[in-house]
Amino acid sequence: MTIVETVEAMLNAEPRGNPGSVLAAVSGGADSTALLYSLHDYCDGQHINLVACHFNHKLRAPEAHAADLASVRKACDCLGVSLVTDCAKRGAIRALASVEGSGIEAAARSVRYGFFVRAARAVDAGWICTGHTEDDQVETVLMALERGVDPLALSGIPARRLLSGNLVMLRPLLSVPRRQVEEFLREAGASWSEDATNAETVHQRNRMRHEVLPELEDEFPAFRDAILALQRNAEGRRRVAQEEAEALFWVVDGENSSMDAGAFYLASREARLLSLFGEAHRRGMIKPASRISVPFFAPLLGPARPAGTIVRGRGSHIQREGERLLWSADVVESAEYGYLRSVALGVAVKLPTGLTVTVYSGEKETTDVQPSVLELKQVREPLVIRSHRVGDEIRTASGHKSVASLLAEQRVPQRQRHLVTVVCDRDGVVAMLADGVGSGRDVVARRPASGGVTCTLVNRGVERNG
Repeated sequence: MTIVETVEAMLNAEPRGNPGSVLAAVSGGADSTALLYSLHDYCDGQHINLVACHFNHKLRAPEAHAADLASVRKACDCLGVSLVTDCAKRGAIRALASVEGSGIEAAARSVRYGFFVRAARAVDAGWICTGHTEDDQVETVLMALERGVDPLALSGIPARRLLSGNLVMLRPLLSVPRRQVEEFLREAGASWSEDATNAETVHQRNRMRHEVLPELEDEFPAFRDAILALQRNAEGRRRVAQEEAEALFWVVDGENSSMDAGAFYLASREARLLSLFGEAHRRGMIKPASRISVPFFAPLLGPARPAGTIVRGRGSHIQREGERLLWSADVVESAEYGYLRSVALGVAVKLPTGLTVTVYSGEKETTDVQPSVLELKQVREPLVIRSHRVGDEIRTASGHKSVASLLAEQRVPQRQRHLVTVVCDRDGVVAMLADGVGSGRDVVARRPASGGVTCTLVNRGVERNG
């Protein structure tokens, strides 16, 4: 099949039908440029609006970013496709990686995907398409094998991923080898940008691409096919396990949830793991830069535990009481990162600082004496309340500002800033709670319409005895 035929076959099979608009993530490299050209052919024939988006991570020299953007603009101008762009603040991604304890690549992906979601909502796109190819799939499985991860991780990069609501991420080129991508572009007379850092083998993926994989293919000509067969087998096993996991029901009660312990332990190890990850995702624990992993849930993957605490950490406490598994919120505290607490709507949360905060769905009237009441707009659950960190930013009427700079403007003493709390959702900081901390004042994010919901936060301040 040609690349255009491959793209058409995948998009025509998409169960959600016409997306309204399609957003193409274009870096300027060969893979994403080929994606843009092939999507243009498809969307033109289907009378679907195609929009390209490009994100500058501010991790390379300005001239390198300029070359990428010039390549993207040239392709968009040639095809008559509109373009949405944005960029990170210089140093913001490195700061995020440091705070989250993740690598630069994971932090960059987290920020980039946040931009994709915002851009998709801005142009009313139902599909976000990325240019991952078969080579990316092979490299991903090889890296998983090298790390010795859980067998389910050998399923590699999913061709389809539901992000939120009706927003779907698709990877139409995932079965296309990179060499075919470059042949397609040459035949189309299209140019692309070469990222010099892709040749630096200090990064694991680049080392796999330029050193490990070529040697293995020289030694074993059928190696690539074997890796792809392994990936497809793991993908099939994951699909079966996912169906089994969907039959395991977590009963949600406020910020707690529970499940029948007998049903949980009768399920396969893979189904239990996927069920745990699903509930962790609902609770806001699963993020691109998170360190929630299989070892964290390992005590729940073996023989049944009779009673007591099974897993505790990362803001969660999972225990067995009688015939139920109980999953409750637990305050996370550490000298390095401060505290973090997951939030269930309508449930009061008492923080280590003494604050008692409740977030309600929609507008909420309160009869409390002098509470702080904040209206939070365009919120995307789940929510967490935590101490502020280096790199935290909030969108104000005058643009994005760091929490640190706002506290400096409000003349909050440095020694008191650890008492400042932030409320976060999937897209970042929703509110800064600084009222009562020195001369601090609360700040609510000014967000554009994005399909989120309105919530009301009631801050009852510090509880005092007597």
